[in-house]
Amino acid sequence: MKMRIVLVTVLALSLTGAGFAQQPASSFAELASTLKVSDYVQVADRNGKKVTGTVASITGSSMSLSVVSPVTKRTRTFADKDVLSVTRIHRDSTLDGKLIGGAAGAALMLASLFTGEGSDLYDGGGAVAMGGIAGAFGFGIGAWIGGTIDSHHNKRETVFKSTNASSHLFNVKPLVSRQRKGVAVSMRF
Repeated sequence: MKMRIVLVTVLALSLTGAGFAQQPASSFAELASTLKVSDYVQVADRNGKKVTGTVASITGSSMSLSVVSPVTKRTRTFADKDVLSVTRIHRDSTLDGKLIGGAAGAALMLASLFTGEGSDLYDGGGAVAMGGIAGAFGFGIGAWIGGTIDSHHNKRETVFKSTNASSHLFNVKPLVSRQRKGVAVSMRF
């Protein structure tokens, strides 16, 4: 009986979520049930370009993204035959990083203030005032560091992969300007 419990426990712990991961959609009709409007995604097209934005609309044959640049906000529409892959980007809230960093910064400042030599200088009301200032300063610095670190933690999940996508991309573009004339050739594997 004990051996069975151990085996079941080991088996349960050895199973990972990767074995049960959802396969990427192979058509925009399937993708429409996975994505929702306002999801943040990155689209890779057949020319090798990647466009990042929020889903404005999606149908069985096309998807529109709202793309924001520093200057303008525009909508880009992609036909399903022109898209190689769509990756959903889960942006994590930075609030937990700010709170954890702030608490750690405040604790570190207060610990350094009230420990070691000279800590007897802050007896009485001065200790409360100095502790409040040091704690607030440490919280601010810690929150800034924690929020910055947390803002770089984004989870990416491929939700669409084209089934008729070639693994090789070969592009030829003319280069014509006053200074140069030629051809740009690029190849990806």
